[in-house]
Amino acid sequence: MKAFEEIETKLFAMKNDNLAGINKYEDNISKADRALKIANENLATSEETADLEAYDKAKGDLWTARHAIEMYQSKIDKIKSTPLLNNAERDEVQKEVLLIADRNRTEQFQEAKLLLDKIKTISDNSIELRNNANDILKQIGANSYTKDMVRGFFEQVSNVPMFNSVMKEGEK
Repeated sequence: MKAFEEIETKLFAMKNDNLAGINKYEDNISKADRALKIANENLATSEETADLEAYDKAKGDLWTARHAIEMYQSKIDKIKSTPLLNNAERDEVQKEVLLIADRNRTEQFQEAKLLLDKIKTISDNSIELRNNANDILKQIGANSYTKDMVRGFFEQVSNVPMFNSVMKEGEK
């Protein structure tokens, strides 16, 4: 699982880089928005005063602010639409993840088989315990000992469809 953590750490860092870029461009959009409002105010003032130089500057500021917002939004859209990894990198990470998952799956099946084998042994001992107890109880004319919960548990577990798969895969 350590390898998964390394992959997740790399992906998290890449996502954080993207988020930092988005935040930077959103801040720039906010600044451009403020510049747009100021330019609109300056435009209105210059129209009232018929100041051509101020009017021309306000129009330029409006153009710059609008295009800045458009450019920054385009950058945000590009970051959001670009995959974290290119196709080759994605394929490499996918191959690594599947290899790690398969290796861990094999280990888990082996661990599960060991536990199931142990439960089987306990179950067999449970049957022996019940049989010994019943032999003695029969000799003295007492009622049979009917409690055998471990064997019942094992029977339930062994009748689950995955049981045979786990046992087979656990042998590898």
